[in-house]
Amino acid sequence: MIKRAAAIHDISGLGRCSLTMALPILSVLGTQCCPVPTAVLSSQTDGYRDYTFTDLTEALPDYIAHWKKNGEQFDAIYTGFLGSAKQIDIVADFIDTFRSPQTLVLVDPVMGDNGTVYDSIDRAMCDGIRQLVRRADIITPNLTEAAILLGEDEIADDEKRGSSGPAVCASWARKRLPSRASTMATDVCALPAATIRARRQSIPRGAPGTIRAPATCLQASCSASFCAASIYTRARATRRTS
Repeated sequence: MIKRAAAIHDISGLGRCSLTMALPILSVLGTQCCPVPTAVLSSQTDGYRDYTFTDLTEALPDYIAHWKKNGEQFDAIYTGFLGSAKQIDIVADFIDTFRSPQTLVLVDPVMGDNGTVYDSIDRAMCDGIRQLVRRADIITPNLTEAAILLGEDEIADDEKRGSSGPAVCASWARKRLPSRASTMATDVCALPAATIRARRQSIPRGAPGTIRAPATCLQASCSASFCAASIYTRARATRRTS
């Protein structure tokens, strides 16, 4: 039986992030992607100026109510960019409504990158996302977002200065995260962002067979792939214990 994932993200007309990445990646990995669009942008925010932004907050309650009425079920709930602070409560309710003991919940706490919070994210949203991640089985913050979640400025400042490599990230995470599981999650989820940025510098522009994709594209790819892989890993583990 094909697994199903509800993907709660924005969709950007130009660029490669959010639903533009989640839909094909989850599909090719054998998972039906059921999108819940939080906003429509004319382009991704990374690398483009003067993009348009359409907030879909008011449309979400009816959209979700239809799924609820139909009794839809999901093997995973995968959340990303949210268009407003109000959407945090909507997404939290979505998780509480559709989650079953077998449902994987992955929260990508999209708030910023390179030591800077995104223009559309304010303090209220950061505080709300800190509460939202408590519902997650897996979180996939980049380095900046991990710092925001923990109320730390040190690592964000280091990243802004360009000194945050994998060793810095791992050392910082192990000092501040309480459990081995949390540290492992940070090693898996936060390190690729730093590693990706380092590796991009070593790829010559226009080299044959390469794409100079922004880090947001690769981070989105990692999160979506991790979501699909985790669904099937959990399913196998459930079968072994049943």
